[in-house]
Amino acid sequence: MEIDLRIGSQPVSSSESGQGAVIAACASTAPVPPLAKKRRGKKKLPEDTMLMPCYLQDLPLEILAEILSYASSPRDVLSLARCNKFFCHTLVNNPDTAFIWRRARECCHPMAIGSRQGSAPDVASARIVARGLKSRIIHSLRGYVFAIRGQNIRAIDSAVEDRYKDVVAWIPRLEQLVVVDIYAEFTFMIISQSSRVCVRKTDWEQAVDELNRVYIAGDLDAYLEEKQRLADRLPVIMEHANTLLTWRNNRLKSTNITKKANKDFTKSYAMRMGWSMYELLQTQTYGTLFWSRLAALEKITKGDIEPIHATLEAEIIAIQEHRKRSIAERAYQSRRDDVEKHYYRLKSADANQVLPTLPEFRKLTVMKVMQERAPDATDISKDLRNSPLIDKLLKEDLERWREGARVGLAAVLGFPGWRTASKKRLHPVDRLTARCPHLDKKQRAREEWNPHKFEPDTKVIQAIEQILIRLGTTAEDPASLDAVKDVGTRLACVACPHSLRMDFNNAVRHCKRHDQPRFDLVDEDLAEVADGDAIELGLVAEVMGKSKEAQKRRGLRIYGCRHCRAMQAMAAVVASASGEANSQQTDNEQTDEQTGTAQTSTEATKTTKRKKNGVPEAKLFSFNGLRSHVKEKCEVLLLSEEALLTPHIRRHGITEIGDEDVLCQKDSETA
Repeated sequence: MEIDLRIGSQPVSSSESGQGAVIAACASTAPVPPLAKKRRGKKKLPEDTMLMPCYLQDLPLEILAEILSYASSPRDVLSLARCNKFFCHTLVNNPDTAFIWRRARECCHPMAIGSRQGSAPDVASARIVARGLKSRIIHSLRGYVFAIRGQNIRAIDSAVEDRYKDVVAWIPRLEQLVVVDIYAEFTFMIISQSSRVCVRKTDWEQAVDELNRVYIAGDLDAYLEEKQRLADRLPVIMEHANTLLTWRNNRLKSTNITKKANKDFTKSYAMRMGWSMYELLQTQTYGTLFWSRLAALEKITKGDIEPIHATLEAEIIAIQEHRKRSIAERAYQSRRDDVEKHYYRLKSADANQVLPTLPEFRKLTVMKVMQERAPDATDISKDLRNSPLIDKLLKEDLERWREGARVGLAAVLGFPGWRTASKKRLHPVDRLTARCPHLDKKQRAREEWNPHKFEPDTKVIQAIEQILIRLGTTAEDPASLDAVKDVGTRLACVACPHSLRMDFNNAVRHCKRHDQPRFDLVDEDLAEVADGDAIELGLVAEVMGKSKEAQKRRGLRIYGCRHCRAMQAMAAVVASASGEANSQQTDNEQTDEQTGTAQTSTEATKTTKRKKNGVPEAKLFSFNGLRSHVKEKCEVLLLSEEALLTPHIRRHGITEIGDEDVLCQKDSETA
């Protein structure tokens, strides 16, 4: 075991594996890095805060020394020196106060601590005592065997080369092999005097490397002379280290004896008063008393308890009440979790049923009763799953909630108090025109659900009514639900520069692109040739999914822009009309084209390949590239034949891409 001994300005380390065995070394061979302390942020006090004055620093030095003479160890003096700068300058490195440290060492329990000759100020030894003489390698007396197995310690025997044997004289070493009886606390027995020398592996490797460098440099005599001075100091260091280790072992033994006696007293007193020992130790008053007496190696007596009995009882009552609240809160949270699981169980069982939000679901009568049951109630998850009564009551509560929600939403849509006896008229909430603006998840989380907080989406409602008029039906007609399904992709947006076909669901979303959306119904015979290719419904949602297959499909260069395709089709029509007007001139120039250069023929071939039925093939993108294209790409509007020379340019300006914007060519090559 290694002990970090900081004596004066020269850090010295010693180690041992048990009682009386020490490893000591000088700073030059085993330098110990300074202990790093975490920087603590200082809390700024308000300007009007009044700090309590420190009356102790106003005392004369003689009275302060008399008070500190009752300290049980140098650790108490060190604690006072760390309080502020005044005590630090008074007690640390001050020859006039050296007698205070000496008196503290002499009165230290269970035995006095000696001082090594030539040592620096006593604060170094006090700091060692305050740290408890903990090992930097083994961390425990019983960790010696594990240190050997972990190769933290190396045994030096006769197999070592002769030139390295002198190194042992000045590096940390273990002089005795010891065994610790792990079944009896603080029983240490020296079982043998070892013929081998055990050193720390890192120290040995460092010393060997240093010696090899000296051999190469050829300055061995000066090096050995310097190390001899360190070797001469080693016995003094060993003696002081043995003293500290002996004190440490006796201190541990006395600490455990005192701790056991105080715990026995605490247990008996708590049982006599009807408390538990844990509750008594948890109180701030008794906990402070217990640990302060243990640090001073003093036993707690009945006289220490009687003056603070009333305070202890009040603190224990507060602890018991806090425990009851904690148990109740954990039970309540568990029941809330069970209700949440049941809610998602109902939601996944039937996707078409209408359920309230989770906060509203908790407010239902039966769920509120289940959540507020007694803390000692059994698990409610079984009752929620298996109880027919709870299932019946829950269905009734959900039905009442749905009815209230329908009445409130009908009033929002402009039908307050709507009632009818006809079965051929849809409720306003069940109609296709029951549309409200969408809120994202964060906005929904901040708001409490209430039907009166909804607002009708006027633009979407007007677009749906316009579509239903084209289909020859109305929103209150139950047949309208089937009519929008049968229309397929025959709906065309007239407000777009180039009419795009789409189905009803895409039309509801698409109408928000225009200030005045207008839709028309395309004849069924012309549906497939309106823009060249059929629309693949659900393509955008599928490609924008989170699966690996969707991610792979987004990288394929098989997606074209229907807006550009429509523009190219119009350009082809205009070009065709212009070509018929000049057909005679074209016939006269055919001879010249046949005798043209090879480069002209090649370009003509490429131009032919780019055309399909007179329409140039659409440029293909990856899906993410297409999304960027429809947001920023400029579009040429060919309004007339003259527009070929003076085109009008505008942007697509589509922030949310839809199925009607994508032209997918699955037979194209992939990127």
